[in-house]
Amino acid sequence: MSSFFQQLNLTGRILVSFWITLLLVIISAGLLLALDRDDVYTTDVRPPMAIMELARRLKEEPYTQARQWFLTLPRHERKHVFVLRNNEELLERRLPRPVHHMNQQLSSARPFIHKQRHHKIVVGRILTNTEGEAIKLIAMVEAPHPPWRAILLDNLLWVVLFAILISGLISYVLARYISKPIRSLRAATKQLASGDLSARVMPSIRKHKDEIYFLAKDFDDMAEKLERSVAAQKRLIQDISHELRSPIARLQIALALTRKKLQHHEQHELDRIETECQQLNDIITALLNLPAYELQPELALIEEVDITDLIQILCDDVNYASSASPTPTQVRFDNQLQPTSDGTRVTVKGNSQLLRSALENVLKNAQHYTEGEEAIVVTLAQQGSTLVIDCCDHGPGIPENKLGEIFKPFYRTSEARERSSGGHGLGLAIAKRAIDVHQGDIRARNRTDASGLCIEIQLPVSQHVEA
Repeated sequence: MSSFFQQLNLTGRILVSFWITLLLVIISAGLLLALDRDDVYTTDVRPPMAIMELARRLKEEPYTQARQWFLTLPRHERKHVFVLRNNEELLERRLPRPVHHMNQQLSSARPFIHKQRHHKIVVGRILTNTEGEAIKLIAMVEAPHPPWRAILLDNLLWVVLFAILISGLISYVLARYISKPIRSLRAATKQLASGDLSARVMPSIRKHKDEIYFLAKDFDDMAEKLERSVAAQKRLIQDISHELRSPIARLQIALALTRKKLQHHEQHELDRIETECQQLNDIITALLNLPAYELQPELALIEEVDITDLIQILCDDVNYASSASPTPTQVRFDNQLQPTSDGTRVTVKGNSQLLRSALENVLKNAQHYTEGEEAIVVTLAQQGSTLVIDCCDHGPGIPENKLGEIFKPFYRTSEARERSSGGHGLGLAIAKRAIDVHQGDIRARNRTDASGLCIEIQLPVSQHVEA
């Protein structure tokens, strides 16, 4: 039976369990009715003619004549009939227990008693013969079997209780059987979502070849492919990191050699190149660590970053880079933070390099799409416990139904903001990932006062530090 059950699929097991439950309920109900309690049914049974004739003779004839007539009856007719005078049985037989109980209960107050016990009807009656003596006539007759409907109705509560008990036990076993692998699958899913790509389900699930088994197998196949894909991605990132850092290292060596050939007052531009090389190296490190920061943000949120200084430095860097362009576009920083009375400054708990990357991508995006000579405005303000950074350009804007799409990787609108010299649609996607790590929010909106797009960044305030 066990092997047969294991060969069934999940649907077959549920159906077989239902049929077994139904069968056990029917069997239990039958056993319950077969072991019916005593004194449940009261059935009117007409006494046999021999008993009725004996009662008449005991009342109308002397006791000895009635006794002689009783002895002439066949043995099977007088077997369950008892006559007692002065507690002495007519045939001096030993009284069965039901007859004995009936003899004790019969009295002048209760001259007639009718009872049913163990599917036998016991009838007792006190008669007064011609000599004025009280004679007890007790007879036992077989009770007819009560109708099944009456039995069922009288035992309906017990039948229902047995049905609930049996179906509950089988349902519990079946539910445990089904839910156990599902719980294992859920635990493995949570483990996979938390970053443990080695999570597997099959070791904890028996090979019963049902739907849950195949679901677990598909899950393990998916997890294995995902683990291989992430491992390949990590190797690719490491290779890219190596390839990017190698020319930077060579560039830094060339800078060091160039410094030796120039006078001190001629090295200003070299200082700038060296700063940008170090900045590029830091950006590469931050971006390579970004996937790990998304899984464990606490690894990134370890610094107290002064957003005011960071924005000011970024604006200066962007303006410096733009000064070499034939049509330079300047960035103006509008700091609206109110100074505190104790001289402290507002900071954000996070990673300075990730925040720098996010803000720089937003500024470069605005600089790339703005039109005309009007400056890009970066506003910093505080609303309660949130810092709000707003960067507005003077470009063509974006259709309203596309505002949420620009933060997706490789997304480029095909409207006015599409340019042949544009990037690959990664800048704002990187910015969003960095802001999400800091538990902030980034969104886009079209300007209402003029043409252009505004990118709004919200970051939770950490604390005030001394200026």
